[in-house]
Amino acid sequence: MIAAREIRQAPTSVKGESGKRESMASDPDEDERKEKLTQCILAQYKVCTAGVLTGAGYSALRRVATPWPMLAGGFAGTFGDFIYGYFVECAHFRGSDKIFEAREGK
Repeated sequence: MIAAREIRQAPTSVKGESGKRESMASDPDEDERKEKLTQCILAQYKVCTAGVLTGAGYSALRRVATPWPMLAGGFAGTFGDFIYGYFVECAHFRGSDKIFEAREGK
């Protein structure tokens, strides 16, 4: 078992080309934008609700006595909410993301 004190934290600074320590922290605007993106994505619930209700309807119509159809619908709906939120509903918060762009010089 790993003790809490043995867990290493990620570095908050790196050595730059000049040999001096440079901060890896992003600017406050970037942090605020990421926070808003996270809140927007987590606020999505429509597809999850539809999945749970579909699973409940399936259970009632087929007389299935287990919660698995509702759980499967909820999990699939939650995944759908994340996808829909990230690419459609909250796309304006991720407008400046450069996830798929290669870094210059590498």
